[in-house]
Amino acid sequence: MSSSNPQASIPGINYPVAVSQSIQPTAASPVASTYFGMHIHRLADPTIPLSEETPFPSFPVSTLRLWDNTDWDTSEPHRNTFDWTRMDGNIQKASAHGVSDFIFTFGYVPQWATSDPNDNTCVFPGSCDAPANVADLDGFANALVQRYCGVIRYYETWNEPSSTMFWNGTNAQLLEIIQHIYADVKNPANCGCTNGSCSPGGGANPNKVLLPPVDSPTSPWLENWLSYVGNPYPYADVATFHGYGYDNNPESIASGVKFLHATLSRYGLGSAELWNTEASWGDGTLPTQDEQASWVIRYQIIQSLSGVSRFTWYAYDNCAWGTLWGGGICVGLSTDPLGPHEAATAYSTVQQWLTGATLESCQEHTDGTWFCKLTRSGNYVSWAVWNSKGTAITLNPSAMPGLVQYRDWQNQKTVIADSVQVGSMPILIENEDGF
Repeated sequence: MSSSNPQASIPGINYPVAVSQSIQPTAASPVASTYFGMHIHRLADPTIPLSEETPFPSFPVSTLRLWDNTDWDTSEPHRNTFDWTRMDGNIQKASAHGVSDFIFTFGYVPQWATSDPNDNTCVFPGSCDAPANVADLDGFANALVQRYCGVIRYYETWNEPSSTMFWNGTNAQLLEIIQHIYADVKNPANCGCTNGSCSPGGGANPNKVLLPPVDSPTSPWLENWLSYVGNPYPYADVATFHGYGYDNNPESIASGVKFLHATLSRYGLGSAELWNTEASWGDGTLPTQDEQASWVIRYQIIQSLSGVSRFTWYAYDNCAWGTLWGGGICVGLSTDPLGPHEAATAYSTVQQWLTGATLESCQEHTDGTWFCKLTRSGNYVSWAVWNSKGTAITLNPSAMPGLVQYRDWQNQKTVIADSVQVGSMPILIENEDGF
């Protein structure tokens, strides 16, 4: 996927600086709208005033991951007593805004069900320990799938077991949990159901089970886990990971995905779809909104080229982690102004740049300048350009034959007349107004 191929210029852009690396897609195909997913914490939350709920984003969202919004703990506060209010509200509101896919992630064992209710190393006491009785997990999983079969189609088998705050049990305990989740999610008897009332024999089961995602694509936990379970790994239809660890160098997600793909291939998951179900720049490592907006575009472009087919951003309305919108309980924080942030605008922009386009390649030059080629049906050709070192570069019309305009991070178009200035904020240079 990535190789060193020094040269002085690339077709369409004549740039007189040697290339330090070239990234090629494993299979070039248009970026689907389903690539763009999201976490929205306060979309429908019965525990807060309506005025503090988050308005739905202005840009399209195809997938909503329900983690840190609805979970086992909040949905079954007492054994066999279910409260679907929050999950119903999120699904209804998101569906009304065009969301077609939902991911439910297992984790956060309720305190009444955990084997160690006093374990304070977890996010919540006991939430990272195995259930005392796996039948309690079956009871919840069966009720969940019966209620939402055909609505929630993707089930992630545990959140970040590579982190002890989310999983503090043994591999044997985790394997038993995942075996039960897989069986419950795939059971045809749990489909053909409406609000828990199921037709005899059930119905067609469309559900897919997702690999438990590690907190970084290079985490050694995954290799240890896959080797423990055995080759080929039998409990995942989709391979997932969390793409953290690239706060100051978003382009390096390419090397992380390459490392991850090699690991997955050793255990029979090399041809599985690869999803990044949680990532952003993190919790405050990029202090300015300009830096955050730049990061969003660069990360999305390089990751989509690297073979990741779906990405659920974390999080639209988190007060610290990857914040795109500030409001509700975050109002008043100096780092979180009310309303959409620059990164939200950048997210919408790169979504428009990528959806329906084919990323042909990306090349980094030795001065830190990146050129990524995008094409569309017909004769459309464009280049996303930025400098990862923050160095200002100048491109002249003679260096860009056939290219007539460029779009900035707000998707505003400018006709190329004289020189074009490029820095750390990407621009998209086009041969025509193709979308």
